[in-house]
Amino acid sequence: MMTSVAILGGCFPVQEQIKPEMLYHNLIKDRILKEKQTEIKFSIYRYDTFRQCLELLKTIEEKRVSCVLFHVRPDPFLSASKMYVKFIDYNNKKRRSINLHLFGFKEPEIKPVNFGTNNYRGALLKFIYYTKKQTRRILRNVNYTIGFFICNNLITKKKLLKTINKIKIFCDENKIKLIVQGPPMRPRSIVENLLLYNLDKYLGKSLNKNIVYIHSFNNKDDSGKFIFLNDKIHLNENGHRFYANLLYHSIINY
Repeated sequence: MMTSVAILGGCFPVQEQIKPEMLYHNLIKDRILKEKQTEIKFSIYRYDTFRQCLELLKTIEEKRVSCVLFHVRPDPFLSASKMYVKFIDYNNKKRRSINLHLFGFKEPEIKPVNFGTNNYRGALLKFIYYTKKQTRRILRNVNYTIGFFICNNLITKKKLLKTINKIKIFCDENKIKLIVQGPPMRPRSIVENLLLYNLDKYLGKSLNKNIVYIHSFNNKDDSGKFIFLNDKIHLNENGHRFYANLLYHSIINY
């Protein structure tokens, strides 16, 4: 009998820096086939905002899955926690806005705009690039700090909690198991790490006890190996093996 799992996440399930067979869900699939002689199918749905999660549930309902694996993505949470945000709208245009969630929660429409990578040649251009990068890092931390003091962070946490509870209601109505994987670390930034750590504690304490919640705030696997690539955002193969082992028993035990 084939079991179907819907993954709600971001780049984690489809990372291009990792060989497809080393992605965590393919490792889980191979292990279940080997140990349980059972086939399992994973369907992947990307979300960039909390409201997109709820919109995707209609598609998931049509697929008649038996389990939903919801990854708490750092990016939507961090973007909504800032005071000032740059994003790409539905017309694929860069836009800027101020988050003032005290007057009503509103997310960026599509996804945040990344600074980019260092493709510059020559000492002067590299110096300019790294100067801009460090300046942006400082401004980003100031941005998060202001967002914290105007309650954006608190309101965003409550919005995420409400979103997960709505997913739980949907799963209960359709007799689907829900597994929530908490936010991963973001080693590139002390401030982002602190915000995500507090989010993990908040969700672990506030979520319905009937929801399977998996803490995943790690930067090393069980053998002490670093689980991130050089960008300190995406996982390496050690990270995918680590999360495959972390999620395996929750997926098979239903």
